[in-house]
Amino acid sequence: MRSGQTCITLLRNDTDPEVRAEAAYALGRRGDLNAVQALLDLAEGDPDDEVGRAALWALVEIACATKDRTVLERARAIDPVETARLENQRKRQIQVTREV
Repeated sequence: MRSGQTCITLLRNDTDPEVRAEAAYALGRRGDLNAVQALLDLAEGDPDDEVGRAALWALVEIACATKDRTVLERARAIDPVETARLENQRKRQIQVTREV
């Protein structure tokens, strides 16, 4: 697994959208608060829609893992519909895990 800083560097500098998206997913799985600003920048300004969705997914994951409501509010400000969809998806996953 790459370090958080390496993933942030990839988010900001790699020309391949698949690499940027995978870096965003990795940071979301890590729950890395240090990545929030880079992910917000990506969610707001990346030319590739999939990369933007990956960044929003990572922000929702980080917000849930750290209980940081500010991260969630900032993600909602960028794309309220997609963020709400991702939040609901996350809640369903947690509910299913508890039922198992």
